[in-house]
Amino acid sequence: MRYTIQGLALALALTSSLGGLAYAGGSTAMVEGPMKDGTYLVRAAHCGEPASMSVTATAEGVVKGARRSLPIQLTSTREKGVYQFARTWPSEGTWIVRLAPAGRDRAVTLVAIASDGSVGDNEFVWKSDGRHECDQKLAVNSK
Repeated sequence: MRYTIQGLALALALTSSLGGLAYAGGSTAMVEGPMKDGTYLVRAAHCGEPASMSVTATAEGVVKGARRSLPIQLTSTREKGVYQFARTWPSEGTWIVRLAPAGRDRAVTLVAIASDGSVGDNEFVWKSDGRHECDQKLAVNSK
C-alpha cells in the first residue's frame, strides 16, 4: 500500500483537529484579574456558554517550604456564570489557584497567581482533580 504526502498530511490534520472534540461539551472555569478593586473573576462555562454551576476554588501554595491549601470563597455576581473572589492567602510564597467545576465532564483549572497579584495562564487538566499537577508545579517553582 502506498501513502502519498497529501494523504498523510490530510490524516495528520484530521487527527490533530479532532483530538479536542473528545472533551467538547465539558464544564470549565477561568480566572481573570486582578480587577481595579483587587478582586478576581471566575468565568464558568458549559459547552462554551456561560453557565451557573458549583465551582470549588482552592489556593494551593508553598510558603517557607511548607505546603498549604486554603479554601477560596466565591461570590456570585449578577452575570451568569461569573463569580468573584478576593485574595485571602499570603503574598509570600508560590501560589496556584485550583478551580474544580461540579460534574463529570469537567476540566480542573490551574492558574498561578504571582506575589504582585498578576494572573498567569489558565491551564486545563482533564480526568484529574488537579492536586497532583499542583504539587508538581509548586515543587518546580519553589526551588
